[in-house]
Amino acid sequence: MAADAQEESASLTESEEPVAEAAEAAEEEAQPFSIKSVMENALDSQPQVLSLKNGSLTYQPTTGEAVLSDKSGKQVSALQLEKNAMILASETSFAVLCPQETQTVTMTVYDAQDLSAPQQVQQVTHQGELFDSYQSAAGSFTMVTSIWYTREQVEAGEFLPQVNGVEIQPEQVNIISGYENGEQVNYLLTTTVSKDTQKTRIELYLD
Repeated sequence: MAADAQEESASLTESEEPVAEAAEAAEEEAQPFSIKSVMENALDSQPQVLSLKNGSLTYQPTTGEAVLSDKSGKQVSALQLEKNAMILASETSFAVLCPQETQTVTMTVYDAQDLSAPQQVQQVTHQGELFDSYQSAAGSFTMVTSIWYTREQVEAGEFLPQVNGVEIQPEQVNIISGYENGEQVNYLLTTTVSKDTQKTRIELYLD
C-alpha cells in the first residue's frame, strides 16, 4: 500500500511540474511586457528638450507647455501647444504634429529665430493616420500620413484624400503597386514644409 501511495504521489508531482513550468513561463513572458509598457508611458510623459541655434525648446507633453530658453538656460518665452504632440526642431524653427480625432493630422511650423516671439508661419492638415515624420534638409519638416479606402468607396467616387481640407486632383496621384489587400487601397500623403514653402506628394498603392 505504501509503495502504491508513493507511486501515486510521484505521478501527481510529475503531472504538476509541466503546469507549474507553463505558469512560470507565462509569468516571465508577461512581466517584461508590463515593465516595457510602464517604461514607455514614463518616457512619453518626460519633457522633450530640442536644440535651436540660439538656445533650446523644452516641451512638456502632459501639459502642452513649451518654453524657449537662451544658451545660458534662461527662459525667454513660453507658449501653450497641444498636449501629447510630437515636436521636431531645426536651427531657427520647430514643428508641432498633432493627430486629431477626425482621422486627420495637423503639422504647424513656428519661426523661432527670435526666441522671445515665436511666430506660427505654416500649417498643413492631412487626412489619415500619422505614418512617419522627420526633420528634412534645409530647415524643413516632413509629415507622412496613411489613409485606406474600401473598394465600395472607390466605386462610389470617394477615393481622393484631402490636404488642407481640399480634395487632391487625380493628376497629382502617383500610382504604385503594392500593399496586397484586395478589399482596400492605400494612399500615402507626404508634405514637406519649411518656414515659407510647402510641397505635397500623393502615392496610391494598388494590388
